[in-house]
Amino acid sequence: MIVLIILLFFCMIALFIYIYNKNPKEIFINDTVEIPYTVLPKETKLVNQHIPRVIYQTFKSNSINTKLYENVESWINLNPSYQYEFYDDARIRNFLSREYGPKYVERFDSIKVGASKSDYFRILIIYKFGGVYADLDNKLLKPLDEIIKPEDTEILHKQINNWYDTHVLMMSPNNELLYNCIQIINKNIDDKTEGTAIDVTGPNVLRKVIKSKKYIPKKIVHQNDYIKVHNIYHSEKNYVYWKDIHYIF
Repeated sequence: MIVLIILLFFCMIALFIYIYNKNPKEIFINDTVEIPYTVLPKETKLVNQHIPRVIYQTFKSNSINTKLYENVESWINLNPSYQYEFYDDARIRNFLSREYGPKYVERFDSIKVGASKSDYFRILIIYKFGGVYADLDNKLLKPLDEIIKPEDTEILHKQINNWYDTHVLMMSPNNELLYNCIQIINKNIDDKTEGTAIDVTGPNVLRKVIKSKKYIPKKIVHQNDYIKVHNIYHSEKNYVYWKDIHYIF
């Protein structure tokens, strides 16, 4: 009996060591749920607004971690008057082909980093249709109706460090700022510009346009006021953005 207890004790220790050393990414991938591609609004607002009541999110597929899905649900459940649209890579290609043409599909496919693909897509979808874009690791803390007013045409997001960022975009279609970002990103892709995702396709492009054009944003919202950010994979995020500048293309 004592021997059995000792064996059981060592088995439990071995199991603990295995779980402790298990790749967090594997745990993440094994615990998944499917995001619906479209969720129609549950109610209609009588007051019209310039920023369309549509929320866009993206990932390479619609299968994500259940923890991240809680973030998705925050955007859907807090905004019953908004339509929710999810785009995986296949749906993005269809959108680009239909709305922008084959050259944009070619550019999208030339990008090897998921974060940069997302950067490119969010700018193009919001420029074309307007609405709200949000990263999957952003959990909404209050309804968009408390942020977006009928007269708003552009709301820029600022991080905790007070930098402009593209975690969230809230704009009406054909935004001038996004148009300038698209031109820079297209050139960076065509030239296969070296740099991090932040520099080549990400928020530094937005910051560059704001600075060079001396652009005055129409409205600003600060991260702590409405969202909480949960990083997907801290180590992978660092790798994509910082460690390998040749990895984007």
